[in-house]
Amino acid sequence: MRQFISLMAGLLAVIVCLGVCLPAMGGGGDKRDLSMLPVDELKELVGEGDIDAQVELGLVYALGDGVETDYDEAIKLWKLAAEQKHDVAEYYLGVLYSEGWLGEPDYVEGLKWLRLSAAQKNADAQNALGSMYREGLGVRRDAATAARWLRRAVKQKHAKAQRGLGYLYLMGEGVPANPVEALRLFKLAARQKDAQAQYNVGLMYTLDWGIPVDHAEAVKWYRLAAGQGFAQGQYALSGAYILGQGVAQDEGAAFAWMQLSADQGYIEAQHELGVMYIYGQGVAKDPGEALRLFKLAAVQGYALSMHGLAQIYEDGEGVESDDAAALRWLRKAAELGLAQAQSDLGVRYFDGQGVEQNGFEALRWFRQSADQGYAAGQYNVGYCYLQGVAVQVNPAEAVKWMRLSADQGYLDAQAGLGSMYLFGQGLAKDDAKAEMWMRLAAEQGEAEAQFYLGGMYQEGRGVRQDFLQAMKWYRASAEQGDPRGQMYVGVMYLYGSGVLQDTKEAIRWLRKSGRQGDVKAQFTLGELYRLGTGIEPNYAEAARWLRLASEQGDQEAAKSLGLIGLSGADPMQTRPEAVENLRGLAEGGDRDAQRGLGMAYLYGVGIAKDGAQASVWLARAAKQGDVVSQRALGLQLILGEDVAVDLEAGASWIQKAAIQGDAEAQFLMGDVRFHGKGMPVDRKFAARWYQRAAAQGHAGGQYKTGLMYYKGSGVRRNDGLAFKWFRMAGEQGQVLAQHMMGVCYEKGIGVQADAGEALTWYRKAADQGYVDSMYMVGEFFHSGRSGETDYLEAARLYRLTADQGYGPGQYQLGVLYEKGQGVKADAETATRWFVLAAEQGLGHAQIKLGERYREGVGVVKDVEMAYAWLKEAGRDSGAIGRRAEGMLKELAGKMTEAQIAKGKRLYTDIDYRVHANHGGAGR
Repeated sequence: MRQFISLMAGLLAVIVCLGVCLPAMGGGGDKRDLSMLPVDELKELVGEGDIDAQVELGLVYALGDGVETDYDEAIKLWKLAAEQKHDVAEYYLGVLYSEGWLGEPDYVEGLKWLRLSAAQKNADAQNALGSMYREGLGVRRDAATAARWLRRAVKQKHAKAQRGLGYLYLMGEGVPANPVEALRLFKLAARQKDAQAQYNVGLMYTLDWGIPVDHAEAVKWYRLAAGQGFAQGQYALSGAYILGQGVAQDEGAAFAWMQLSADQGYIEAQHELGVMYIYGQGVAKDPGEALRLFKLAAVQGYALSMHGLAQIYEDGEGVESDDAAALRWLRKAAELGLAQAQSDLGVRYFDGQGVEQNGFEALRWFRQSADQGYAAGQYNVGYCYLQGVAVQVNPAEAVKWMRLSADQGYLDAQAGLGSMYLFGQGLAKDDAKAEMWMRLAAEQGEAEAQFYLGGMYQEGRGVRQDFLQAMKWYRASAEQGDPRGQMYVGVMYLYGSGVLQDTKEAIRWLRKSGRQGDVKAQFTLGELYRLGTGIEPNYAEAARWLRLASEQGDQEAAKSLGLIGLSGADPMQTRPEAVENLRGLAEGGDRDAQRGLGMAYLYGVGIAKDGAQASVWLARAAKQGDVVSQRALGLQLILGEDVAVDLEAGASWIQKAAIQGDAEAQFLMGDVRFHGKGMPVDRKFAARWYQRAAAQGHAGGQYKTGLMYYKGSGVRRNDGLAFKWFRMAGEQGQVLAQHMMGVCYEKGIGVQADAGEALTWYRKAADQGYVDSMYMVGEFFHSGRSGETDYLEAARLYRLTADQGYGPGQYQLGVLYEKGQGVKADAETATRWFVLAAEQGLGHAQIKLGERYREGVGVVKDVEMAYAWLKEAGRDSGAIGRRAEGMLKELAGKMTEAQIAKGKRLYTDIDYRVHANHGGAGR
């Protein structure tokens, strides 16, 4: 229940303000109570001129209590009484007009009647006036005037006014801030059994708002509110039981009260109840029930529950794992401003988990989280500045964000700051400060900090050298699975540093580390087995570990492995004769042979495919200036083809080849600088590299150069140059350039608009299977922009795109079936295509479905389904949405409440399906 305390604090501003809301309609003053009289008797009294009966019968008609609701009759009766100065009738009229019972609120008329009633000292009217001045409803917002009206009602012991005035004193609005006076007023209302006020009193005793915190007193008031069924009171009482504040900690009681609150639809309680089911607090663990509760709160816009859903779907605990659903809910929570979700979404973009890796998007979400003070977000922003992710490397900025995070106790940030001080990253080396930050993180269990702290004790940096302490911290790190810690524990056992020497124990820890890929552990194990240091020699085992280290580029391991191979103890080193001949030349330093051997390993030609060995030989050739090897090695390191990804090294090798004039490498360097793969993003440099490749006739470079001029990215926008380069690439068959040529001719970008030429280029790309171009060719024939209308060809092309799931093509194919153009008119088939397009989020298709369900065209007439699709279309923020809203309003006016309710349920299912499958694509 980590979120609970922060939620409690966040409730005050929302819940206490309810004390000044406009009151619901009800009796007021000291008038006779005629509420129990039958309608017929009330009518008789009204006929006799009974003024109180006029008021009560008006209320009956307004509320539809035993009669059909009739506001006109209610107004007539109340005005009759109001003309006789009946203050309750005036009050009712004021509320009716102010709250908009007849449609839109009429504040002018409402205020007129409320003032008349308030002038007669009607406390309800005085409270209502205070509320309207507080909220600025029909009048200029004026807290001081609000306080004056509320104070008049308070003198009459009006509970809601007491609560409302208490809020003003608490916030210092219109009156001097005075929490003691606020508490007094809340208590006056609370003693009149006002549940909201009882809750407010409890909250003031819980939070430090100028009143001494007294959890036991808070619980007393929460219990009074909860006992009246007040959801927030039940929620707060549950929280007290969870935290053991004012009562003995009792998860069972906490669960019972939380469930009562959640059953009333209180979304915070629904969320917390879901958390209780996740962790089994007061109830058996039930991820399925947690999922249900989170969904209840999430569909109401509660961001914490959206984040909870994302975690459930990602972990797949108790439900089927669904990363797409996890990402969708995480994004919703992030977009609502939940800092934790923003940081987590940034991590997904940083790692490329479920989304295309994008450092700029990652940093954008990290920064939004960090700006809210979220420690993980602050750390992540700092890390981006440290590593140059989507920004220029800026150690000073990195330190600023790291420190903000570390000051909140975030372990990664503390360890990060310690590392920066230890190695002098962005600030001067300072072993004492490094030790301070490392210890803070290490003592809280951060494995990397424990490893570094062990190293500081081993070397005597920032602390007195102490091998016992070094071993203590190395072991702490190792026991958490850190391979470096495991390696050093092994080494400490091997040499008896800070522990009794024990070769067997050393090998046990070195194996743990080596299995996780630590090259030093692998090499050390290989040498132990090769030389028989403290154990019997074992060449097969030595070769296994040395090969692992050698494949990671450890030259000493490679040398040792070679020695084993020369002895004939490693049959794994046999190779086909041709490759061995090539190897002999390569080892003699022949650059071409080294490249050939590297390529053989890379593609498995004449030898088993082995990316690690390929990179070794390619590197040898590359170091001798071989352009092809430099490019191939760079690309291998960037893509991680059977080697660890190393963006910086990969970019460096590609740059070497590009500088030598290799067009493909120049094109790749454009991508490196455009996307920041191993080098900082620099669109100007990207454009220059693309242009160099383009100038050598490289089609990809020509297309990218055209795109840079088209978008004004890295160069000044120039439509003429964009068109020039698109044409050059397109004439070489580059499909994206051919499509862009169509765009240029269609829209007159860099050339005179020419529909015929546009169609020609779109056809070229369409013939290569490019779906956007196929659709455009179809649209040209459909609209006649090609110079002729050819519905058959349009239908053929639309179908090709539609069969690939292309939403616009599905919609247009539906239009053709609807109109019988190029295909036989078929209302049902048209509807099926509209459904496919609509479910991808196309607003036009959704409106079509609304119309067809409304009229029963191609489907069974179903106004509820029509309502649902029109409501979905109404989510569009533009013209489609406005049109859909107008149609929806007209349709709703002809539907019953039951039909509308069913339509809303259908809309919920449709909206979930649309966004689950396609994320609203095509809007």
